[in-house]
Amino acid sequence: MSDAERVLEASGLRVWYAMPGRAERRLVAVDGIDLVVHAGECLGLVGESGSGKSSLGRAVLGLLPEGAGEEGELRVAGSQTIGMSAAELQKLRGEKVSLIFQEPMGRLDPLMRVEDQFVEMIRAHRHGISRARARRMCHETLASLGIPPRRARQWPHEFSGGMRQRIMIGLGIVLRPRLVVADEPTTALDTLVQAQILDILRRLADEQQIAVLLITHNIGAVAEICDRVAVMYAAKVVEVGSVEQVLGAPAHPYTQGLVSSVIHLDTEELSSIPGSPPDLAAPPPGCRFHPRCPYVMDVCSSVEPPAVAVGDGAAACWLHVPEASRPTMAPPRGTPP
Repeated sequence: MSDAERVLEASGLRVWYAMPGRAERRLVAVDGIDLVVHAGECLGLVGESGSGKSSLGRAVLGLLPEGAGEEGELRVAGSQTIGMSAAELQKLRGEKVSLIFQEPMGRLDPLMRVEDQFVEMIRAHRHGISRARARRMCHETLASLGIPPRRARQWPHEFSGGMRQRIMIGLGIVLRPRLVVADEPTTALDTLVQAQILDILRRLADEQQIAVLLITHNIGAVAEICDRVAVMYAAKVVEVGSVEQVLGAPAHPYTQGLVSSVIHLDTEELSSIPGSPPDLAAPPPGCRFHPRCPYVMDVCSSVEPPAVAVGDGAAACWLHVPEASRPTMAPPRGTPP
């Protein structure tokens, strides 16, 4: 892909939060991540709760809370966002990048009709546009998402959960951004409506060449609509590659555990990853997954593994480093599949 098609680029990105009462200590939620999302591509970002997925999404949108910090390279549609002023970030949001929240009823203003919320948002970014033109943009966007324009004058509580999520997507795409960050957009929806929302996100990528970053726990959703997947564990990306490779033949033991835990029609016994994710205020040395890994070697507990090419992607695991290149180590506990 050419540089012009790289809508989101993160290189060495770190995001941290100050710890109350400990000015010298930080909780690092995103630690040295490299990531690219291209135009027309849907990238799924998966991992357990607390792995840093939402912190990465907030950093992309410039929505980190007070007391948080970031460093490294982060470009959205060619613009370096780290170091931007609040006014520059506000212009960036909506125009180049937008966010779809997981709970639309908590984000839509219950005291404003849907149409008025569109008009307010559009005119906040496009100062010279008339109210009539903003209303037309609202109606066109809602119609493209399967919502009759006549319903634009209704209140948020008059819509179902799936319809409200479509409205949130409409608010996110009405200004034709280059990148959409969807943070658990189907969590509160039933299975049928989830499929409809995922289909809309896929169409945005295919028809409008919008880059989509889908943050989710739902590996089934990633398999359904994503082109590539990045797996986060304890603030780091441990594996990235095509959906077919990462979900079909996972290279990292953590990814193997996630995929094995998915329930399907042939499931006869539940599977889980033993142990718990580490405390990001004091992560373990070396590979952060080593306390839970069935294939752990001595090197895993002392030296952080490099990301090495595996098929069409990469995995940060000593199992995939040629033996001659590994530091001195003991044999693994198990035999990798």
